Amino acid sequence: MDSRPQSKRMVLDVGTWEQIFQELISQEKPEARWTLKMDGNLQPDCVAPGWKQYKQRAFGRFSCSSCHRSWASAQVQILCHMYLEHQKSQGKVLVRLFGQRCRKCSQSQFEKPEFSLDSTMRILNNLVQRILERFYRNGIRKVLEMPVIQEVPLNGHHDVVNCYKDVRPAVDTGRTSHPRGRSSGHKGDRPTAHTGDNPKVHIREQLFRWGYVCVVALFTFFVSKYL
Repeated sequence: MDSRPQSKRMVLDVGTWEQIFQELISQEKPEARWTLKMDGNLQPDCVAPGWKQYKQRAFGRFSCSSCHRSWASAQVQILCHMYLEHQKSQGKVLVRLFGQRCRKCSQSQFEKPEFSLDSTMRILNNLVQRILERFYRNGIRKVLEMPVIQEVPLNGHHDVVNCYKDVRPAVDTGRTSHPRGRSSGHKGDRPTAHTGDNPKVHIREQLFRWGYVCVVALFTFFVSKYL
């Protein structure tokens, strides 16, 4: 019997995702009826005309189908494409959950992520708020995005070699083979860290982005004012 709290148990069933999404979107009472479907063929930045894209990351767990090793990640990539057909008052959301590979197995495949109920609620809450922002509020964000919550301690940096979203171009072109990674030294169902957050790295990245934005804004201001 699973001794973990219900909110920490894994939830991956598509029907569960659709049910939770319907409950959350109905609370906001949008003018249209929205549906959610999983689509493993979605590609980042390949958005059909009229559709809008939303990307986020989440905390999830993986299990290798070859060696049965398990690991946790705070960098599971979630891709959503959203569309609202105003005439029919119907909205659609397509969702793709990106997988990760086991770094212990040389020929491992990309495994599907599993999410706890808490993590699933966070993902879908953020999705609903982006729908409201982009289709009903003229791009105005009234609710901040819920941050990733690490359900277990994680060590190390993000493993880009074994994250599908990061190696996608090489995988699609077939030019890069999967290198044999070092074993993490963890076995069984122990929640090992496949990826993790480095606060210093994230702070430097944010400072760089904001610095770049400020420089561009100042340059634009002086050009428009004095030229």
